[in-house]
Amino acid sequence: MATTGIILAGGKSSRMGQDKGLMPFRGKPMVQHVIDAAAMVCNSFVLVTDHPIYSMFGFPVMADEVKGFGPVAGILSGLRRSATDRNLVLSCDVPFVTPALLKELVLCSADADVIVAEGPDGRMHPLIAVYSKSCIAAFAKAVDSDEHRLRTVLESLEVHCMAFGAEMETQLRNVNSQKDFQNENV
Repeated sequence: MATTGIILAGGKSSRMGQDKGLMPFRGKPMVQHVIDAAAMVCNSFVLVTDHPIYSMFGFPVMADEVKGFGPVAGILSGLRRSATDRNLVLSCDVPFVTPALLKELVLCSADADVIVAEGPDGRMHPLIAVYSKSCIAAFAKAVDSDEHRLRTVLESLEVHCMAFGAEMETQLRNVNSQKDFQNENV
């Protein structure tokens, strides 16, 4: 089934202090790790960011339709740009995701608007998830009503959580701060 990878790289990176997707991580930009893993399951990509430098990765780059709104606007922008019904949405700061984990998400046969990775602790990872284009209306409504919280948008959609065990916990981890970066960049 055709799947578009939507990589969100438009965050402020306030905890990191710089554009974290472009930070060198284990020999290449952090976002390249995400792209490499997703390339095994996606037919095309859209990078959602305000930074044109991301075009160096060879995929279409688009800015958020609504500036400063966070992942809600980023997902909406990516879904509107996508040509496929199924869309693997990933943040640029999850360099440990693997093709195997992403393949399980993409191949999930659940009849839901969103299929979200869930860690062994029960925590949902909505930026490691598959979104259907049917979600566009809910995201547009959230933007129109100034709702910035992704979890609130998810409450209005049919969401299936795909639980991953302790052996996958590392793959779900993000690198969000300088401390995370220094601890993981070995």
